[in-house]
Amino acid sequence: MSGSYGLASGDILITATSSFGMDYNLGLARYGTAWRHSRREFQAYMGPADLEAYRPLELQAVHRLLRNLLSSPDNFPQHLKQ
Repeated sequence: MSGSYGLASGDILITATSSFGMDYNLGLARYGTAWRHSRREFQAYMGPADLEAYRPLELQAVHRLLRNLLSSPDNFPQHLKQ
């Protein structure tokens, strides 16, 4: 299945996210030893019960992002860094 997707498209996506200050994103990382290790660590500390504690922070961040995008949509990259 991995042969269906070219590496070039993944490289472009990783480069694009890096420009927004997201140097490592588990959801966009290439599958391999480092990915498996990162996913195992992520699952150990971020299970469903753990994530519920972050819900208020997520909602605040989403509301702030939407307000910022409404007021100045041209500053999209800057808004993502906040």
